[in-house]
Amino acid sequence: MKPNVASLLAVLLGGCAPSTGTNPPRAEPSPALAEPQPTEPSPAEAVVDDVDARSAVEPVTAVSEIPVDAELWRPPLPMLSLETISDAEKEQVRVCVETHHLDAPDPLPAELMAAATCLRDTRSYGAEIRLYKVLLAEHHSAEDLADAQRRLALRLEQIDSLHDALDAYASYLRYYRKNEDSLAVGRRAVCLARAVSNPQREEDLLRTLQTDYGRKGFVRPQPEALPELCGEAPP
Repeated sequence: MKPNVASLLAVLLGGCAPSTGTNPPRAEPSPALAEPQPTEPSPAEAVVDDVDARSAVEPVTAVSEIPVDAELWRPPLPMLSLETISDAEKEQVRVCVETHHLDAPDPLPAELMAAATCLRDTRSYGAEIRLYKVLLAEHHSAEDLADAQRRLALRLEQIDSLHDALDAYASYLRYYRKNEDSLAVGRRAVCLARAVSNPQREEDLLRTLQTDYGRKGFVRPQPEALPELCGEAPP
């Protein structure tokens, strides 16, 4: 049997094991109807190299919306300094796991999303990221996929996993290009491609923005304007 999410969280959080009481029967998720998101390795395979159970010294609300600035394509995100979570927070992790039925073999998508929200308040950002990835990889018709994809990208950027964040933003732009914030996502992704010195990705993203949003007012900037738009430090 595939290890459940609760046991993986117990490993990730250093032995903060949840109880394993039997949950009432729950409806099975509907078959996938939408185009699947890019697949991720199973949680059991990926937990080894996951972000460990450390996070901000002070609680920080998880970013769930793309920040908007009239003059910047990539407004700054709150910085997270890493420190071991407290025993009280580990206990809250256990409560999150039990409350949202993560001790079931296959938690429902809504439970995964609710648990991720619960875990962010314990500063367990590595576990939060893992739940977004499980939701995106295994539940292609879930209602919260766009929100999970957005939160994943923003959180990865916050922890300075910039290449992974860029992939997550690009996936959002691919699958949710009609969403209201997709243009802001695309602009942010362009700046992230510049930050990781990937000119081909930068060019591809600019072409995508011109194709998708040119008729909606998007004007591709001149190359010399991008450093200022992306908030890059002067040379």
